[in-house]
Amino acid sequence: MRKMKFRFILLATALIGGLTICSCDSATIVKLKTEANPKYCGTVTPPGTVKYNIGLEAKATATANADCVFLGWSGASTSINPTITITMNSNHTLVANFFHPRMLLLIRETAKNTVPLKSALKPGWSRI
Repeated sequence: MRKMKFRFILLATALIGGLTICSCDSATIVKLKTEANPKYCGTVTPPGTVKYNIGLEAKATATANADCVFLGWSGASTSINPTITITMNSNHTLVANFFHPRMLLLIRETAKNTVPLKSALKPGWSRI
């Protein structure tokens, strides 16, 4: 008899609007996956994968480590703001893109070991 009484009170409260009932089936849950690129250059909050009820807003923040600079987001947003809010209407992936001056050294070293541009051009083509 106690179970019946409890269910009736819960249902009555829900109908009046004093209680929000969340259906927890897989159709109403969506996932936000976040990551930092490169990982050594910063962090993202919330980290990893977080589940949300469909339709809710999710906030993500990118924080650059020392000597790194936040460039912007890719994936579900292309914003250059470090803190963003997106509506969770489906599964989303957000990548926080960072830059470190060491990357310039890698590009420079790679360029030294490549074929000169002029010799790599097809006959009849020229540099702009």
